[in-house]
Amino acid sequence: MLALFAASLALVATGCSSGGGQRSPEAVKAPTVDELVANTLREGPGRGSSAYQTPNPSVIASLVATLREMIQDVHPLAPAGFAIVKVGPLGEPRDAGTAALVELPRAGRTSGQGLYVVNGSNVEGTLRRVVQVPHPTSDRLTEDLGAEIFKALAKVLPPGSANMLMVAGAHRTADGGRADVAHNSDTAFAAISDSFVQSGTVAVQLHGFDEGAHDGVGDAVVSTGDRSGSLTARRVVQALTAAGFDVCAYGGTICTGLGATTNVQGVHARAAGAAWVHVELSARLRQEPGQSSRVVAALVAALT
Repeated sequence: MLALFAASLALVATGCSSGGGQRSPEAVKAPTVDELVANTLREGPGRGSSAYQTPNPSVIASLVATLREMIQDVHPLAPAGFAIVKVGPLGEPRDAGTAALVELPRAGRTSGQGLYVVNGSNVEGTLRRVVQVPHPTSDRLTEDLGAEIFKALAKVLPPGSANMLMVAGAHRTADGGRADVAHNSDTAFAAISDSFVQSGTVAVQLHGFDEGAHDGVGDAVVSTGDRSGSLTARRVVQALTAAGFDVCAYGGTICTGLGATTNVQGVHARAAGAAWVHVELSARLRQEPGQSSRVVAALVAALT
């Protein structure tokens, strides 16, 4: 099944059949965001795996340049070992165009560089909204929540702007923890975030916490990574509270273990003047369908 899925990705990406004849990309059903996320996690390095590879600077530079051209809608070529894949409809009211930069597996496995999905376009190569999932599978179901938020944001994407979904490609414990993109600055995920989460960008990073290890913090913890807070963070707190959740707004003295103070995306985003918000969610909010749908609606309302 995975081989079939990979083959369909190649056809959608290139428009060529395996026999060498030309074939329209529309002849193959484009994968959905959910399928791409699931495939990335199936093929990526798992818990404690040694398969994760820290990318060299030239690979990182190529990925950043390719994504910028994707945002600009200039139809770039994918770097070696990667493919640009047309993505199935998100349900947006207009055809904003959606494409993903995916790592191609070798012998059924990737090196864990991640999945990056772009919706819409902007001639300057900048982003309006970014949804980040740095700990998929480890922070269970944050990958599903991230995909749902990204799809919902597509419905309200103004013309001439673009959003991105970023999903890490490996379990955070892979390669001795070097795959933990939230705390290692030499990852593709970190470099892409640094390049595109800039002044004027609103970004939300999703996490999950163990209630047993963090008693008394409520259903969710919202932080900017420091004590100052932000207007966007306050809007997130207000939206989650209005949805009926018990929310802790990190301020340096409460819910201190979940404040994202060492998160490398947060450090760079604050320095760049971006509106970056770190959201920790309890297992109940992530795992119960009725709760997770309310979380998605609240976050989308706060980010738009």
